[in-house]
Amino acid sequence: MQALQAALSNHDPQFSLHGAVLLKAIRTTYNIFLLSKTTHVQNVAQGTVIQMVQNVFGRIPKDPLEEKTPEPKFNPNIPDLEDEEDMTSGGIVDPKLKLPPPPSALLNQEEFANREIKDAFKVFRTICILSMKPIPPTEGTVDLRSQPMRSKLLALYLISSVLESHMYVFLVKSKIFHQLVEGLSTGETPLFVDAVKEFLILSLSRNATSPILPVFEVSMEIFGKVLIGLRVQLKKEISVFFTEIVIPVLEAKRSIPWHQRHLMLFCLLKIFGKPENDGGKLLVELYINYDCDVDAGAKENIYERISNTVSRLLSEVDHSNQTQFTPIPSFMTQTPNEVPALTTSNLVALTREQVKDLHSPNGDLQELKKMGLDFMVLGVLHPLAMWCDSVRKNDKQEEEKQQQELEQEEIADPQAIGNMKQRKQNITEGLNKNNIGEYLGEGEEENIQIMHCFVDLMDFTGLKFVEALRQFLQSFRLPGEAQKIDRFMLKFAERFLAGNPTSFSSADTAYVLAYSVIMLNTDQHNPQVKKKMTKQEFMRNNRGIDEGKDLPEEFLTAVFDEIAQNEIIMKDEPKKPQEKEQSLLGIAAPEILFARKREPTVENPNETMALKTEAVFNNLMRSKTAVKRSDQPRPKFFAAKRHEHVKQMFEIVWMPILTGISAPFQESDDPDTISSILRGFKACVHITSMFDMELELKAFLSTIINFTLISNMNHMKNKNLEAIKTLLEISAVEGNAFGELWKDVVSCISKLEKLQIQDVQEEKPQLRREGSRQLLKGTFLEEAAQQVASQSMTMLIDRIFTVSIKLNGQAIVHFVKALCEASWDEITNSANKEQPRMYCLQRLVEISYYNMNRIRVEWSNMWNILGAHFNQVGCYPNTTVGFFCIDKLRQLSIKFLELEELSNFKFQKDFLRPFEEIIRNNLDPKIKDMCLVCLQQLIQAKGQSIKSGWKTIFGSIMRSSREPHESLVQLSFDMTRDILKQHFGAVVLSGTLPDLISCLADFCKNKKAGKIPSQAIDLFTLVAQKSQQYIEATGTGVPSTPIKTDNFFPERPRSDSIGNSLRKSLASEDDSVLRFWMPILFGLHDVIMTSELDIRTKAIQQLFDTFKAQGQNFKREAWELLAKGVLFPIFEDLRLPMAKFQSKEEMAVWLSTTLIQALGQFVDLFTFYSQDLQFLLPQLLDVLSVCILHENETLSRIGSSCLHRLVEKNAGSFEDTQWEQLTTQLRSLTEQTTPSFLFFEYEGMDEKFLQQTKHIGVVPGQPLDKKEFQKQLVKCAQQAMVLQTLQDVLDPQVLGKMPPKHLFFVMDDILKSYRFANVFNDCLGLRQAVNKMGYMNQVPNLLKIETGAAQFYLQCLLLLFDEQHPSYALVQEETQKRLYPYDD
Repeated sequence: MQALQAALSNHDPQFSLHGAVLLKAIRTTYNIFLLSKTTHVQNVAQGTVIQMVQNVFGRIPKDPLEEKTPEPKFNPNIPDLEDEEDMTSGGIVDPKLKLPPPPSALLNQEEFANREIKDAFKVFRTICILSMKPIPPTEGTVDLRSQPMRSKLLALYLISSVLESHMYVFLVKSKIFHQLVEGLSTGETPLFVDAVKEFLILSLSRNATSPILPVFEVSMEIFGKVLIGLRVQLKKEISVFFTEIVIPVLEAKRSIPWHQRHLMLFCLLKIFGKPENDGGKLLVELYINYDCDVDAGAKENIYERISNTVSRLLSEVDHSNQTQFTPIPSFMTQTPNEVPALTTSNLVALTREQVKDLHSPNGDLQELKKMGLDFMVLGVLHPLAMWCDSVRKNDKQEEEKQQQELEQEEIADPQAIGNMKQRKQNITEGLNKNNIGEYLGEGEEENIQIMHCFVDLMDFTGLKFVEALRQFLQSFRLPGEAQKIDRFMLKFAERFLAGNPTSFSSADTAYVLAYSVIMLNTDQHNPQVKKKMTKQEFMRNNRGIDEGKDLPEEFLTAVFDEIAQNEIIMKDEPKKPQEKEQSLLGIAAPEILFARKREPTVENPNETMALKTEAVFNNLMRSKTAVKRSDQPRPKFFAAKRHEHVKQMFEIVWMPILTGISAPFQESDDPDTISSILRGFKACVHITSMFDMELELKAFLSTIINFTLISNMNHMKNKNLEAIKTLLEISAVEGNAFGELWKDVVSCISKLEKLQIQDVQEEKPQLRREGSRQLLKGTFLEEAAQQVASQSMTMLIDRIFTVSIKLNGQAIVHFVKALCEASWDEITNSANKEQPRMYCLQRLVEISYYNMNRIRVEWSNMWNILGAHFNQVGCYPNTTVGFFCIDKLRQLSIKFLELEELSNFKFQKDFLRPFEEIIRNNLDPKIKDMCLVCLQQLIQAKGQSIKSGWKTIFGSIMRSSREPHESLVQLSFDMTRDILKQHFGAVVLSGTLPDLISCLADFCKNKKAGKIPSQAIDLFTLVAQKSQQYIEATGTGVPSTPIKTDNFFPERPRSDSIGNSLRKSLASEDDSVLRFWMPILFGLHDVIMTSELDIRTKAIQQLFDTFKAQGQNFKREAWELLAKGVLFPIFEDLRLPMAKFQSKEEMAVWLSTTLIQALGQFVDLFTFYSQDLQFLLPQLLDVLSVCILHENETLSRIGSSCLHRLVEKNAGSFEDTQWEQLTTQLRSLTEQTTPSFLFFEYEGMDEKFLQQTKHIGVVPGQPLDKKEFQKQLVKCAQQAMVLQTLQDVLDPQVLGKMPPKHLFFVMDDILKSYRFANVFNDCLGLRQAVNKMGYMNQVPNLLKIETGAAQFYLQCLLLLFDEQHPSYALVQEETQKRLYPYDD
């Protein structure tokens, strides 16, 4: 043997062995292996044979120059070589075994240069032939040490080793195979595998069905290597192997030995589960090349059928009471990844009982399910998930390289593959006869018309009735609903009679008979019908249906007999269970490929399966041979390059997989089984999250959550704790896809922490609560609590929070929301405890730290939820919770303020808002004090970084400034003063100066704050000084934040007109006015309107001092706005008495103090800026008029005095317009105070009275009632006072400056008053009537008004008549007319 091996190892072309010599050398060594009696010789011979075969294949280079090989010429006259006989003689191969014809003429051509390829072909063909030799039957025993068995095993291992080490040889192209290989397209060079595949496939088909497990196992190894390396070239053959061997073995329950099913799952696991085999890619390519092949039937849905079959196995319930199956002893000693020693000492002989068990279909179902679970998880789910990850990581360059990996492969487009799969489903499932029957049977008009057209395509001419009915019912499956059956039978009767018009009298007869036959068919062949219909009953039921006549008795008898003996059934309808099992076993499989018939029986299902597989292979080869050398290309094989295929694959089988891997969890407590289940769930979640499969992901996650039993921890087992760990691991990796399910994850974490606390309390008696020991002691919870407290579990939980920075924007929002809900549940559920649970609240703080550097959009979405939760927790009644919340919020705020905020953003404002909300809503002054202290610390530590946050800070101070607790007010005031002194520039730049001023205004308004209001009003002066300094330092004071008009008065609604005016003025007004002075002035106005007397007195002085100091900078638009918003609103209460006052006394104080002071200051301000404020004169005069006419005498006098002062100080600057406005207002005063009510119709009035009243423009009416009369009497006094005011205002100096036309205008009003009083005094009857009616106690008169008006009128005339008057010459004539009215 050593000599032969050395000769065979010689690679010198002159001395290397080839052809018959080569085969004879291998045969000799092979026979030594079989016939030797010593173990040592057998081992050496086995190793030598293997080495020889390896050397033969090793001679072939990986890139042979097949182009230099000459075209072979086929010579059919040359006899067969004897080298084949040399290798297969001696009874090793059954001479009756039918084999493919040897290509003798091809291989006998001596001119072939490529001898190595020929040698490899001959050797491999011979090995395949050796492997196909049947094992002689023995009586109930199996001796693995027999020569036939050892020969078969060695041949199979040789095939496996060649495929393992020299797979590239099978892909070598060579023209020497042209005469051997048929069915290739023109111009295509055959591969080595094309020449040997008939032998290889035939060997597999005969050995992969063997019940002898070593043979079966090595055959499956060979198949796995063929699948991995030759799937492109053997596409059809692999399909047959799966559909005829692999899947039937998995599906069979009672016909295939248990060990074979178990070993099949194990072999599939090795094929798809090994990382080096890239099982994920194999599965994807099976799916896209078979399941999605439109030309293949549903039978070739290999991936789907395997997944569904294994899932059904996992869901199967064991109802048998058999004991656990005893495993068969090991057949041989084997080292992994090496060919076992096939010596007689290493092999065993099985006893009759062992063989019986070996062939038994019964076994340990749990063990089978465990192997099935391993295959599903490690052979399907895990490889798919890993392949997806690897494909997604490949860059484009790597993908381009891989596209040329297989010469004949094509890259599959996921969308195109999906369309192909959908099309195949439509063909195989969508248009099945069930759906056709249901659709055509619908009662809609469109469906009925289609059904009629469908039936009209059928021709029943010349057919017997039952035959026609059978043919009719083959086209669809008849629905079960009576109305649908009725419509079908009506149309059938019509169509039958159209083809056979003489068969019945009318279509009604055919209709009734057809319906009757359908009922008879159901009656006779439905096992649920116990009492069958007799022939006489059938005939009785059909009497008189032919228009009152009976159908012939012979006809009805024949119909009955035919239906009773031959059920109407669809040709492709599934058979009964017994028939289906037999069909699965292939009893009716055609007997081909064999020289002698081999009668299969149910007792030998493996042989039946082999025969059926060979038959299918034979048909496949025959179809290829029939094509000859046509142009038909090799079947396309699509390579898997896109991970999107996995989504389509998972959508098809996810429900069976979920059911399959879930069922064992409830049944088993085995740690290995539980580990496999949970690993499978991790893979499923990974796949579904990768493709955003929301429904599927929710289903798998919900199942895992149910496995945890976290809601019922008292029934928890170790497997439930493992499920919790798996859930946490998945959460840390696949959190982006969890969505609303984060609630369950966070709830689980919270309950684990609670369990851990209980365990800690057990260890520390001082912390132990009553009953806690009874809760944990002696239960699994005690062990679970220890595991939860372990370092590994702690790190696992911590990882979920640390990796939250990797969650996308949507996922982090769901995560935060779930944590907030869990935090609130913890706090509320432990509210009565001294130390409430705040675990999730602490975790919220942590993830806020981790995620603070997110993009602002995502952070804002997070903080919307976090901020609301901090608001809620901060307002919780428990002080401990509130302090904890505020302290954590302070820590977060310091961290957040380290991040730069650009201008015009409001992130700081939103972040700090919880402080303001807590102060607003929490009633505990300690909590509010804590908030203020935290804000104070923030300002001290990060004041230079605060921008938009000032808004929230001032909002918090504003809330505190209204508190009744002086300590809170004092703290907030101190903060405000410090901000004003140290951070005024930052406040201005942030645009929050109005907020600062609003805070000062609120301090001024707090009546319970002691001296703080007085100090606050003094700070207004400091604000004005700071503003002036800032303006002088910066020029214009342009800030980075645009001003908002609402900020002038944040909480006091402004009128729309004011807001509109301000917005219009923003474009033109100096920024310093808008930025500084308007907020200050609006703030002072607010103080004036709402504060105590001493405060508002200071505020008025401060307000008008500011106006005088800064008025020169105001343009008209600003003055208009300030007048509407600040000045005139002070006097609104004059028109709305008691509008804001609680008592008359309070109103009187307001009128006699604040209003008078403001009125005088306003007049002085007008005088100070008389040229700029002329446009305000009408409104100011109107205010003075209201004051003059007010019922408060003091205010009336002050109003008159102010009017006098206004005119006196500004008469010199008045122009014609102002004089006209003044005279108009004076006329309005006289008209408003004219007591016209004194003239009324009384008894005894004469014509003279009517003429007099008509002369003065008064029409007497009905007298007023006494009460109203008394109210109107005040006008008499007001008229006198107005006249007096006119005399005071229009003194000689003013009259000298007043234009004559306006003076005449006033004199006309005075004259009118004089005449009114004169007529009244002259009407004695009217005055007596007033006395008699009880209106007055004495006879009234208007002498004071009459004399006063006459006196003032004459005084004005005399002044004008003076020659020294500036307008004497212009008004002399008019003055004379008025002075001498009766002078002709």
